[in-house]
Amino acid sequence: MLKQDIVGVWQLVSCEGKSADGQIFLPYGSNPTGKLIYTQDGHMSVILMNSTRPRFISEDISQASSDEISSAFRSFDAYSGTWELDSNSGKIEHAIEAGRIPNWIGASHPRFISILDGLLTLSTEEFSMGERNWRVYVSWRRPHNNRMVADR
Repeated sequence: MLKQDIVGVWQLVSCEGKSADGQIFLPYGSNPTGKLIYTQDGHMSVILMNSTRPRFISEDISQASSDEISSAFRSFDAYSGTWELDSNSGKIEHAIEAGRIPNWIGASHPRFISILDGLLTLSTEEFSMGERNWRVYVSWRRPHNNRMVADR
């Protein structure tokens, strides 16, 4: 895989967590939405969310309840930073500079990467959450109007 194979804009297709013991979870619901952007010069940005997130009752964000804020936080993720591809290992590193999770800032998150039939899939290394070990698989497809595709 080459850098130019992944540079551009990608539209979220699916996001699924799978536990080592066979449990499945959909962190952004069954019909998530989001974008992933990789630039030629090594910058990246990603946003993922549940497409059916409830709106706050008030248009005044300062009036949002704790439950509304908690629900919005759990159904959304975003981070940005830089990326590097290791073509030999099939891994991409996301060096996080800003994001929803404060603990991730300054961290580097490796992802296993594959492209098959135009579908880009990124998967995490195994991690612990709750009582289980998980991997998350996030699949992306280029939108039809993608204008950031690298020159070939």
